[in-house]
Amino acid sequence: MRLFIRSLESLFSTKKHRSLRKALAKSSTYDEWLTFAKKLDYSQGRDEWQNRIDDDTSRVYNWAFINELIADMREARNKNDIILALVVLQQCTRKNVGGIMNEDLFSYTNCGEPKNIVKEFLKEVVKTVEWVTNVARERKVPITVKSDRDDKDEGHESGEGGENNKNIVQAVIELAHLQHVVGSVQWAIHHFGGEGGREKLGNGKKELHHSREKMHVANRRPCQTLDEQQREQIKTFLKRARAAYGRTALCLSGGAMMGCYHFGHVKALLDEGVLPHIISGTSAGSVVAATICTRTDEEIRRDMIPEILATKLTCFSKTWPDRLKNVYNNGCLFDQQDWIDLIKW
Repeated sequence: MRLFIRSLESLFSTKKHRSLRKALAKSSTYDEWLTFAKKLDYSQGRDEWQNRIDDDTSRVYNWAFINELIADMREARNKNDIILALVVLQQCTRKNVGGIMNEDLFSYTNCGEPKNIVKEFLKEVVKTVEWVTNVARERKVPITVKSDRDDKDEGHESGEGGENNKNIVQAVIELAHLQHVVGSVQWAIHHFGGEGGREKLGNGKKELHHSREKMHVANRRPCQTLDEQQREQIKTFLKRARAAYGRTALCLSGGAMMGCYHFGHVKALLDEGVLPHIISGTSAGSVVAATICTRTDEEIRRDMIPEILATKLTCFSKTWPDRLKNVYNNGCLFDQQDWIDLIKW
């Protein structure tokens, strides 16, 4: 299949494209490879695909929903609305939200980058998570809230009474009619309060609004101090979001000597600072995974060079007469003890 694709590229590619593909194959670093890949994308017009959201690939992800989430995160930060930030993040940290991890979005360009709206969405998630974290560190929340009942009780300050918070939560629950998200919304409003908090769900058409009849903003002070318990609850929220989003793992395939490609892949990930802590492999991939997982980053950089690997990856170096002799004596092409001695490295 690889030879067939290479043949088609040689027959139908332009001279410029063939030159760029050769440069890709000869690249020694990821930055160098990425530069040539983007040049090839630009030459083939694939960069225009990254800017569009109305082409054929739009069916594999919900770009309208992604746009709404981006707008909500920006609104939350601009208005200092921590409730809106938390409930939107609840949606953004789901696995494959809006279909943005669909493989079709990563296989169209030579550089492997998805559409720009996907990259923009991920940047907004990072900004919003950092903002929420900074709010917790500063022990401040933007706005305090109280219910209409507390209006009549001048002795009760908004945001500080348990009954007050229960009334606010109940008002939101009555409006929401979304029982599967009541837990997260109730937690956010109970501990922080807010104005205009809402949650966009599913295809972005369902919205959750505060009831003007049952609660309103009062005492608009610039900030309210968070106590230790509230800060711990924000930390818990972030931990749950991380658990829902999951962790990246690198899974290396087999393929005999084709497995040597994995060494270059691992080196590029390490150079970019994104090599996962979880690595698995099959066959040749398991050998590479074992080599990586038994070394620190510094040791990987030391050993992942051709001069060292060529002297160590010699498990198949026996001649065919020696292999046949081993079959006669031991019933297999290679000696098990030889491989055990080699793998100790």
